[in-house]
Amino acid sequence: MSTKSAVTQLIYSFRTADKFAAGLPEVLRDRVNLAAENNRRRVNSEMIARIDGSLDLESKYEEIRQLNRYL
Repeated sequence: MSTKSAVTQLIYSFRTADKFAAGLPEVLRDRVNLAAENNRRRVNSEMIARIDGSLDLESKYEEIRQLNRYL
């Protein structure tokens, strides 16, 4: 990847993150900021980790629901 495209991608990522965070209610934004600080991540990385974890957890719950049908 060229330096110019890397910089463009980085700027795009920051702008995208800012737009997404701007749509969050202030209380939720504060909670995400605090979690990011505690986990030593950037806010965007924290949001991605939280969404990913939530989706993983949802699939685990579905597996449990499937197993419970056989009990």
